[in-house]
Amino acid sequence: MKLRAIFVSISASILLLFTPVASAHTNLLTEFPISESIVDEIPSNVELNFREDLLDLGTANSVEVTDPFGTEITTGETKVFKNSITRTLNPSDVSGSYVVKYRVVALDGHVITDTYAFSLKKVSAATSAPLTAESGQKSATSFWNRYAGLIFMAIGALVLTIIWRRPRK
Repeated sequence: MKLRAIFVSISASILLLFTPVASAHTNLLTEFPISESIVDEIPSNVELNFREDLLDLGTANSVEVTDPFGTEITTGETKVFKNSITRTLNPSDVSGSYVVKYRVVALDGHVITDTYAFSLKKVSAATSAPLTAESGQKSATSFWNRYAGLIFMAIGALVLTIIWRRPRK
């Protein structure tokens, strides 16, 4: 009985110790162009804003946008300012899906890499109404970044419940 109480205490302490670490990392708040949006023309730059400031470590932070053929349309240096990262885009008239791939280093040292897509839809003269980008901001945050802490807590609670309700011999 004493051994079980010690094991439960140690397990709970470890669970509480690592849960904040799993959920404390920054995540993407807003992106432009917006994920899964349809735009009339390629904007002059891509901009990503994160929950916390980024470390400016030269080439450690990067943003790359590729057209439907896989050709990179980003140009110039990647610029980091506080929690924002931007990069200039070359004009393109290739209709289809464009992929934004980014890698940033957050203030806490955590490296975040992800991708999202938006589409370019050329509007023909016969179209009566132009297409516009989505008005709402959609975060490109991964499932893991949002729910890691809750997952660890649920697994820990399940393990503790199994141990606690185990029949005594």
